[in-house]
Amino acid sequence: MNSIIVKILVFVLALFMLITIGSQIYLSLKNDYKTETAVSYSTVDKVSFNGVFLRNEHVIAKTGGGAISYPYPDGSKFAKNSVVAYVYRSESDTECEKKIEELEAELASLKKITGPGTIAAAKPEGVSELIKQRYRDSVYYATKGDYSKLSDERQKLSEYMNIMSLVTEKESDFDSTISALETEIAKLKASLNPPVSEIITDYAGYFVSNVDGYEDILTPDSYEDLTAEDIKKIISNSNNTSSSGVGKIIDGYSWRLVGIIDNSAKLYNEGMKVSLTFNSCQDTISATIIDVIPTENAGESIVVIESDKLVSGLVRHRVERVEMVANRYDGVYVPREAVRFNALGEKGVYVKLGQGIVFKKLDVVYEGDNYLLSANSGDPEYVLLYDDIIVDGISKKDEAYIGILYASDDVPDETEETTTETTVALTVGETTKPEETTATSEQPT
Repeated sequence: MNSIIVKILVFVLALFMLITIGSQIYLSLKNDYKTETAVSYSTVDKVSFNGVFLRNEHVIAKTGGGAISYPYPDGSKFAKNSVVAYVYRSESDTECEKKIEELEAELASLKKITGPGTIAAAKPEGVSELIKQRYRDSVYYATKGDYSKLSDERQKLSEYMNIMSLVTEKESDFDSTISALETEIAKLKASLNPPVSEIITDYAGYFVSNVDGYEDILTPDSYEDLTAEDIKKIISNSNNTSSSGVGKIIDGYSWRLVGIIDNSAKLYNEGMKVSLTFNSCQDTISATIIDVIPTENAGESIVVIESDKLVSGLVRHRVERVEMVANRYDGVYVPREAVRFNALGEKGVYVKLGQGIVFKKLDVVYEGDNYLLSANSGDPEYVLLYDDIIVDGISKKDEAYIGILYASDDVPDETEETTTETTVALTVGETTKPEETTATSEQPT
């Protein structure tokens, strides 16, 4: 009796092994699978919106008549009791002063490049690359409308082009040009009437020549009284100017920003650390969301952001286009069409491994519209970088071969554990599409 049972068990085990080996041979010979190599991928939760700055600002009143001349660009930092502007009798005097400043800058540039060390160290190929870079930067700032930085880039571009002329011997020197500039500057200074008065600031901080009339209204604490309609109105009137003063001083480093965003996915919350980038500033600014206020429109919220990092590029405008990044996700890119479920309900993908096919699980860290990211843990039971993920080509017949080991509940626990470890025999299920998010993705690398 015992010998019969043993023979039956041996037969069943042999049959079981034959089916397993046969299924693997069949699948290895099948070569019409569509695969995609698993690559590293990054995505972020980000949103772009028009933000309104709330700052401590002090308007500098204009004293008397005359034409105003600003010796320094907007965003310059001043100490208390510094001269921020001059008052001249007429506009012709201010134009003469600006002309002198331009010529003096050109003269300084020519004297700099004709120094003995500059030409000796310059190489044509290196200078050529610098010219190309300055040209690209000039186009970039012109497109953004940042004319202050555009002027700086044009000056640097002119300087490098002059260096190239000397290096390639198209010009032997600039002595005659320097002499002419010195003569013209001397004539202009002789004809320039001195300013009738100086404008001095009572506050330390960043100076801005534009006054928009919101200086006493949009304070850091004013967000509590602002509605979505108020914010939209301020944004639409962002180019407004006021004649109430010659400029303003922004004191302190702390500022706040309000804007209206789509937060229907609840991605942005109070206390969240975010990174901000602005159209007029190349710096990435660290900030914190201090409040998220729902509006009357479903999914729409007023977001209030605070930061203590103030750079000169952020003080020129009341309204700025801003991109806010909250979270970054890194992982292995998996096409959604490749996702399957095994007999244990585990989410994963089929991967070609040598001449066989294995099921690898997913540790999902992010789900997009048509893909998801799995953590790159290094665990061989989970999908890894450069795995050949089967995206298409698994037929019903293939599923029958792959899933045969889970066809019976009578398989002993030891066998189930073994098949789970080898991840050979798994059942393909229907792909489930998770709830969509509003995140924006970068490209695979």
